[in-house]
Amino acid sequence: MSHYLAHEYVPAPSSIFRSIRKLPAGHWLTYTDGRVKVEPYWMVDFRPDATIDAAEAVEKLRSALDRAVSQQLVSDVPLGVFLSGGIDSSTVAAFAARHVGGRLKTFTIGFEDPSFDESAHARRVASALGTDHHEEVLDARVARDLVERLPDLLDEPLGDASLIPTFLSRASRAAR
Repeated sequence: MSHYLAHEYVPAPSSIFRSIRKLPAGHWLTYTDGRVKVEPYWMVDFRPDATIDAAEAVEKLRSALDRAVSQQLVSDVPLGVFLSGGIDSSTVAAFAARHVGGRLKTFTIGFEDPSFDESAHARRVASALGTDHHEEVLDARVARDLVERLPDLLDEPLGDASLIPTFLSRASRAAR
């Protein structure tokens, strides 16, 4: 409980349950012949590459992002991007728009309370990218109903308020 109160989630390897542990990020667990083995399946090398300059680093990042987004766009059904108007979702939308045949669909959940509402930012990004943009506003009644259901939807407590519009976007009529 102290981890949750300090971080608004329970970081690995702890969990909200005393005798249950989480796997570290990028690891898997195998159970063979009564033996448990936890090992990494993926590692990130965070050492800077001193052999390239800033312009080359930018181009490598741009290329890696373009390839990563492109690979996620393989689907038998139409795809869209959840667009908050922030840097992350705007970047994904920009790369996705380059690879989608036709206009990319983007979706935003706005808030009645202007201090939480970023839909104007998302609208500007959608306009700049020429996407087929859809918005819904999260009203207080819908938010309250969703908050009451969260314990049934999550594996353990999570204090990130962005999960409310994320769950709402899954149920959104516009995204179907």
